[in-house]
Amino acid sequence: ADVILLSVSEVWLSPTVKEEEIKAVADREVAEYFQKYYDQANRNLAEIKVIAEQAKEELLRYFPRWTIKTEAVSGSPAMIILSRAIEFKPNLIVMGPRGLSSFSETGLGSISQKVLSQATCSVRVARGTDNVTPLPQRIPLRFNNSPGSPRAFQTAASRKWLCKHEDRLVH
Repeated sequence: ADVILLSVSEVWLSPTVKEEEIKAVADREVAEYFQKYYDQANRNLAEIKVIAEQAKEELLRYFPRWTIKTEAVSGSPAMIILSRAIEFKPNLIVMGPRGLSSFSETGLGSISQKVLSQATCSVRVARGTDNVTPLPQRIPLRFNNSPGSPRAFQTAASRKWLCKHEDRLVH
């Protein structure tokens, strides 16, 4: 399997200004503000690169034959995920239900809602937990008319699961 692990740091204004351009700003207060913003954006990007690499290593422990590429970028997460999906043409997008600061009545953030509604492939919203439960894992499979849906279903059905599980097909 070819996998892209895409980690996006949400930034309203991408720091496209170069450091030397910041130093050239005549107003020192404005220059200091830009420098702080630029430094924070770079720290955030470095942090998500580390997180993406850690996630890659974890996935490779379970799926050693997978080819996994990591990407860490800044910008609008939904737009970046959707544009990368157009380029990469995945069978499936897997993402979390919400970011650190968003919440809605559905339990989904605006990013996952936008990707769910606009992606041209299947989307799996994964709800992670640190608690290990002794109950069987439930694996809901949604089959729809998207081109990748039959393949995603076949892949899940043919997988040798390491744990006791329940399957449920939803149409």
